[in-house]
Amino acid sequence: MRLFASTTKTQGDKKNDFNFLPNGEYVTMGFVCSRDEADPDGGCGCGRSFEGGDHLRATTTAEVVEVDFDRQDWIEIVRHSKIKAGWGEMDNFDAFYIAVADEALEIAAELPVGTIVGRRLDEIVIRPNA
Repeated sequence: MRLFASTTKTQGDKKNDFNFLPNGEYVTMGFVCSRDEADPDGGCGCGRSFEGGDHLRATTTAEVVEVDFDRQDWIEIVRHSKIKAGWGEMDNFDAFYIAVADEALEIAAELPVGTIVGRRLDEIVIRPNA
């Protein structure tokens, strides 16, 4: 199955790129705050970045990678990450964790392994490979 992982490939090609994650950390599309909701180049950066699952930081570049685990494992990784970020362990968050996990799976599944991507609000954009 395919997911997104942080990468430094093409990092710096855009003047507002940033990366606060180690290479290879699994990422998802996080929430977009009110500062960026109308402009992915807004002051926060959340409208153009991916959220790291372990370090809880962000990057503007991700790579499609093939992983050796299944959907349920991925949901648990996302669940653990969101709990670590303070979202809670209550049952009413389960649908949220599943939705975040499935969104990443659906988008990554459509792209070849090695594809470098960026984010523009709710859209994933392919970046030229380094």
